[in-house]
Amino acid sequence: MRMLRRIKEQEGGYALVTAMLVLAVLTILMAVTLSAGSAVDNMAKRGTNWTRVLGVAESGLDDAVTRLNFDRATVDTGKCPDDSPQPCELEWGEYETTWNSDLAAKTVTVTATGYYPFKGATGAVSRKVQAVYQPDPSFKYALFSASTLDLKNNSEIWGSVYGTDSIVFDNGTKLCGSALSGGTITGGGGTAATVKTGTIAGQSCIAAGNDAMLWADGSIEAVVAVAGDVHSAGTPGCANIVDTNPIAGSAWSCGATIASTTVGTEYTNWAQAAPPAEEMPSFTFSAANYTGEVCYPASCLMSAGSAAQVPAFNAATGFGDVHEGTYVVWIGPEGTNCLGTDAGTTALQLPNLTVTGDLTIITNGRIDLDNQNSITYTGAGSGAVLALISLCGDSSAAICDQNGGSQCSISAKNGLNVDTDLATLFYTTGPMSMKNNAGSGGAIYSGTLQVKNNISAFYNPAIARIIGFNEGYVRQSWQELPV
Repeated sequence: MRMLRRIKEQEGGYALVTAMLVLAVLTILMAVTLSAGSAVDNMAKRGTNWTRVLGVAESGLDDAVTRLNFDRATVDTGKCPDDSPQPCELEWGEYETTWNSDLAAKTVTVTATGYYPFKGATGAVSRKVQAVYQPDPSFKYALFSASTLDLKNNSEIWGSVYGTDSIVFDNGTKLCGSALSGGTITGGGGTAATVKTGTIAGQSCIAAGNDAMLWADGSIEAVVAVAGDVHSAGTPGCANIVDTNPIAGSAWSCGATIASTTVGTEYTNWAQAAPPAEEMPSFTFSAANYTGEVCYPASCLMSAGSAAQVPAFNAATGFGDVHEGTYVVWIGPEGTNCLGTDAGTTALQLPNLTVTGDLTIITNGRIDLDNQNSITYTGAGSGAVLALISLCGDSSAAICDQNGGSQCSISAKNGLNVDTDLATLFYTTGPMSMKNNAGSGGAIYSGTLQVKNNISAFYNPAIARIIGFNEGYVRQSWQELPV
């Protein structure tokens, strides 16, 4: 007994030691578990912040584009929208943004850096992104009239056309493309056609279906040989399709009558939408959009314009001896009468232009391209853009006589030939006339447009974006940069 008592006394404390060892191991395991959990939590938070700060950086891109959309001449001053210094504060972080414009490429490159929770904070997360933007394309039609589009006598057009009030195809007019009208479409006589094969305006034409359709918010009558579909809506009421033969596609008439030969299916009493309403692109002049512009008056301010500026321009340029760059001529403040007045004080005389590079001429007077005029390109390669912009008159002005004259904001007659290496935009808010064997590649946009006698015109997408017209920006590319 005494021996057993001694043995038990010697074992006393083993349980305590074992318990302490087990407790120590559990403590270590708990610490490791807590540490791992904390690390995972930190990683999760950092991942969330990493994703969140990308949104902050995107807000910087959006801020720059919003300001540029409001005014393309906005200069990067390194400040926030509220004119406070950067970084700009958001509820979920801060951002800094910069941008620069490439006028030649018509692009804006915006770079933005986002910070969370704020710049300089301990453990702050940051990301930098860069995006390149281009203006929305403004010109997508070969011909555009803000009122009536009147095509006569063997005119050949390659590209789609639009007339706000109506379109008239008369006496052998040929169109490779679609015709959309906010009113009626009529064939005045002879062979008015959209075609699907052959050569039109010097360009190979293969068009059918929606690429060669007639779509009017009114009746469609007496148009010959339509390669695509025909849609006649009518708002209010419904309109018919009459004497349009043959129609290679199908025909939809809001009215009860399709009195035409249709290869496809005919649908009468078919309620349908009118063509999308198209607005005449508006032009806003800002000297910040150009470099090295030559202005008459020298201040480039329209409000300082006067009748003396046109003869000064004509004399200085040798009546059209301009080759490249930007020229601005204001005949007076906005609203100055420009139609039906003395050509010596209101009309820029541009006979026989020779162009060596991109050339833009802007005026609120008239532009007269004279008789037997040619526009020749002598620069290297192709791709130069010629933009003739007249803010003289509007679509409510008196009818512009097809022989040109003082009632035309832009007039060209008797053999206007534009070099095919030039992409040319003729733009005027007022009436325009082109007559007799004229040819050009690009687009013609006018308040009222009349063309007559062997006009040849083809759409050139190089004029889709012209500085001063485009109101919004479209993102072309995006990349993330190292911070």
